[in-house]
Formats: sequence, structure tokens, C-alpha cells
Amino acid sequence: RYRVSGRCRLSLRALAALVLLQVALGVITLLLAVPAHLGILHLTVAAVLFMLLVLINFELRNHAPETV
Repeated sequence: RYRVSGRCRLSLRALAALVLLQVALGVITLLLAVPAHLGILHLTVAAVLFMLLVLINFELRNHAPETV
């Protein structure tokens, strides 16, 4: 186990929430035969998810890990 900053911890929690939202949007979009507004929302969440992954990668690479 490693100790991470509060900002990184918040980002990881947001990542988990966005992944669940993305999966739910994907399922709902397919069940409703791909309405345009849900498809656009699904792609927007995917872009935000990617940006959050880049931020988490930056946070974890530029800080030395502290063991707990």
C-alpha cells in the first residue's frame, strides 16, 4: 500500500464514479436504440474520463510513493 495525496485520492474516486456512469450510459444508449443526445453524452463522458486518467497518471508519476 502507498500513501497518495488528497488530490489524487479524490481523482481516483471520481474515476470510479465516471467509469460506472460511462457503463450505465452505454447500456442505456444501446437499449434505447442510440438516441443522439445520449450518444453525445456517452462520448463526452469518455473524453472527460480520458482527461482524468491523464491527470491521475501525471499525479502518480511525479510524486515519490510513501509506504504506509
